[in-house]
Amino acid sequence: MSYDVTFEKVIEAQSRLISHLPPTPLRHYPSLDRCIGHGITAWVKHENHHPTNAFKVRNALSALSALDEPARTRGVIAATRGNHGQGVAWAGRLMDIPVTICVPKGNNPEKNEAMVDLGAELIVSGRDYDAAVQVAEALVTERGLTMVHSTNNADIIA
Repeated sequence: MSYDVTFEKVIEAQSRLISHLPPTPLRHYPSLDRCIGHGITAWVKHENHHPTNAFKVRNALSALSALDEPARTRGVIAATRGNHGQGVAWAGRLMDIPVTICVPKGNNPEKNEAMVDLGAELIVSGRDYDAAVQVAEALVTERGLTMVHSTNNADIIA
């Protein structure tokens, strides 16, 4: 699958996110440089400073903030094992967009609880992530929801 993600689309995404998600810190640790060796300097981007402790909240907010009003009203759906779902749930709560998250059976209970606490409807179905995606895709048609795929989405890529 190919997406037309231009530099302008990246700048548009940045402008939609900046007021909600300030830049995360970028830090240098000399002891890490010594461990790596070879004169390499490493910089660590602390994405754990986001509201859900993961960069995927940025992806989700980009996708949800790009939706038109009818799609926002109908709601969104995603399949996840955790971080993507938490990001979608957080962005949905922020933007007052109904969120449904599909997770496989046996998924991490703390991740499930976090998504529910952020306001998502949680559907537990399927043996693995791929099966959860199939459940989500069926609900796109059944409920008229917009799929927010964790990687196959131009606004997330931007």
